[in-house]
Amino acid sequence: MEKEINKYSAVFSGQELKLEDEEFNGGVITAVFGGVDLDLCRTVITKDVEIKARCFFGGIDIILPEDINVEVTSFALFGGVTNKKSKKNKSDKNTVTVRIVTMFGGVDIK
Repeated sequence: MEKEINKYSAVFSGQELKLEDEEFNGGVITAVFGGVDLDLCRTVITKDVEIKARCFFGGIDIILPEDINVEVTSFALFGGVTNKKSKKNKSDKNTVTVRIVTMFGGVDIK
């Protein structure tokens, strides 16, 4: 049985989440007139996973483990997306795919 993905949201508010020592299977992050900080540095990623990030008039920060590959696809309207992860080739590691839609907001991947 496939494990359920995590869902995080902030509407006119903020959330700071730090997941530790648990398996991460992907997730959906929504920020509307608010912000979500999701720290996954100490999670266990045993397979390729996907994060869907939706940001409207707010901000999302996603902090990923150092030893992970990252792929980003995005659509930004009056907003921006920044991928600060290392561009080193780590082909033997799992990949986190981040799919982003942002309007009047921003998403940072660190």
